[in-house]
Amino acid sequence: MITPHTTSDFDKIVQKMILKSEGENISVPHNIGDNTLTYGYGFTFIRKKKDVWNIYENLDDDLFEIGIVLNEEEEKMLDNIVKALNSKDKNKDKTVKSLLQKFEETWKETRKDSNGNPLLLSDPDAQTLYETEIEHKTEIILERFKSVLGNTNGQTLYDNLQGTREMVSLLSLAYLAETLIGRKLTKAMWEGNRAEAWFEIRYGWADKDPKFNKGWAKRHYLEAQMFGLYEEDNPNNVTLTEAQQIFKMLEKNRLEIARREALYGKAFDGTEGTELIEGRNLTPLEAAKEDYKGLLQYVEKPAGQEATIQDLLSAFEPAKGKLLDDLRVRYPEIADKLSNDSFVSTNIYLNPHKSTDENQLSVLDSKEELGSGLD
Repeated sequence: MITPHTTSDFDKIVQKMILKSEGENISVPHNIGDNTLTYGYGFTFIRKKKDVWNIYENLDDDLFEIGIVLNEEEEKMLDNIVKALNSKDKNKDKTVKSLLQKFEETWKETRKDSNGNPLLLSDPDAQTLYETEIEHKTEIILERFKSVLGNTNGQTLYDNLQGTREMVSLLSLAYLAETLIGRKLTKAMWEGNRAEAWFEIRYGWADKDPKFNKGWAKRHYLEAQMFGLYEEDNPNNVTLTEAQQIFKMLEKNRLEIARREALYGKAFDGTEGTELIEGRNLTPLEAAKEDYKGLLQYVEKPAGQEATIQDLLSAFEPAKGKLLDDLRVRYPEIADKLSNDSFVSTNIYLNPHKSTDENQLSVLDSKEELGSGLD
């Protein structure tokens, strides 16, 4: 099991991180472009589960907490939106958008303030919805742990992560989409493979929607940095075993990591990613560094360095240094050729297989990865 990092500001960091990622309070249910109705701080009326859209199971109870009861017409409209979303009609998007717009207009007409204007969700009520949602997401994380690890081990992992930076990241993931608390992430944490868990957070999401990919990438860069790539608060104290684990993770996922960084962060050759945040001329990685400055005091950072959301080369530097330290000791006759400055971390290739794996073949095909010029 991974060794988590406890924080005394847990609730404060969770709220700050999620609300900063979700944006401002949306005071009337509105389609922000994802074909559902968003209200408050990312609270949605209709959600997708196992590829099927449904009215959120806790919708009535959660709205009741802030004094809102859906009328019969609104319930029928939500049913119609769900049917349209699950339809196989090729032109359903137009239908869905029209139904969502009609729901918003009906909501405004139904709920008025004393001056006859649409009743807007207050910040305190948005806060109540947020707190209710966090309670549900906390329960979901435990359920997902148990579904992968069994009741006893799932509970043990959940208890181990209470009040930690790691749980902050998991709650942010679950708030966005429960499916992000996946099997691979859960098993990696339980098996003590922090590097693989970090990979799942930073890259394990499906970048299939051009409307949201850049925003999601920005958010997941923060979540991965908050979770941490290293067991200790100071990555410079990395162990050899941990460094090897990190480079095994890189080798196992090299092509996908390279693809994602070339789009959203910084490519292996040091060039900036090609996907830029609209109107800002910034990659999602650079935008994350700027937009989440207020959270950087809580993230992992090497001692003596300014806290930031790291590009891949910077993140791997402590692990690279530890590997080279070991090689210089083991091979003193070539120690002068093994200086840290002589190697770029992403050019290090380490067999990702465990010593107990039956198949140790076809692990490092550098010709395929780097090109045939190596003949």
